[in-house]
Amino acid sequence: MSKSKSKPKPWDENWEKLEDIGSGGQGKTLRVKPKNDSSLSGKYVLKILHKQKDDERRARMHREVTNIGTLENPGIPKLIDSNSKCFKEDIPLYMVTELIEGSTLEDFVAEGVMNVFDAVRFTLKLLDIIEYCHQRDIVHRDIKPDNIIIRNNDITTPVLIDFGLSFNKEDDISLTPTEQDIGNRFLVLPEHKRESGLQRDERSDITQVCGILFFVITGKAPRHLYDEKGNKPHQNQRQEIQQNLSILPQHILSKINRVFDRAFEYRIDYRWQYIPALRKTLVNIVESENQDPNQTEVLLEQIRYKVSSNVEKKLFQDISYKII
Repeated sequence: MSKSKSKPKPWDENWEKLEDIGSGGQGKTLRVKPKNDSSLSGKYVLKILHKQKDDERRARMHREVTNIGTLENPGIPKLIDSNSKCFKEDIPLYMVTELIEGSTLEDFVAEGVMNVFDAVRFTLKLLDIIEYCHQRDIVHRDIKPDNIIIRNNDITTPVLIDFGLSFNKEDDISLTPTEQDIGNRFLVLPEHKRESGLQRDERSDITQVCGILFFVITGKAPRHLYDEKGNKPHQNQRQEIQQNLSILPQHILSKINRVFDRAFEYRIDYRWQYIPALRKTLVNIVESENQDPNQTEVLLEQIRYKVSSNVEKKLFQDISYKII
């Protein structure tokens, strides 16, 4: 007796599988090409939802498709095809987006960290993408190195992927449950806890972008806003972190530390509140690349940093005496 053929899946009609790409918590991804549509050329990414019987995950995929379907930006993959509108029916869900050639930021940085000025320029590009989303009432909520692709390995063209945890302020409230923790382990934020009441706050995206800046400079994930000793990520004395920070010119290090001082405050109201303010500060760092540092300004920057950090009072006094 011959085996019965498995029932065709909704994506089989239009998409030919080429190879597996990977599998995450939300779904399995494959490289595909179109079978019948001559207007589509090239290769694409097929995402097949895990746990197809899970109503919350089905609604989440529908929300992801709806959100990226409204976005047209070179820093966001284009939506090509999906049946997510059937999320309330007993039909396997999928989505297809353009394939972004290039390494994830995680793999890119594994080959070596960026110099500080490239890191800041990269962060500014990422801020532009986030600002575009926020202007359209979409909050990503899951910004981490694995969710950023360096298109063609050109650091001037980052692409933000995986909008599975994204939230649109116009969403049906039933599609965005708040009775569970969200976010990621790259940078755990208190407002992403289920009891916070701030899970949909766009300022979290800004904090996560600052976490990306920390990552591309040091090669390490920030993980938490404070460690067990009360130190913020950039104040952590781990050798690999301080080694990459200590090679920065002192006047640049002070400015970068001030960005992190504010970014990694525990209370969201004390962090960077708006993208334009953070952008202005980062642009100032880039503009310092070819400028000779004013020694008085360097000392003042050091004092500003020491005042904002948990360090011994003597260190602050030593710097002050140099000015006096």
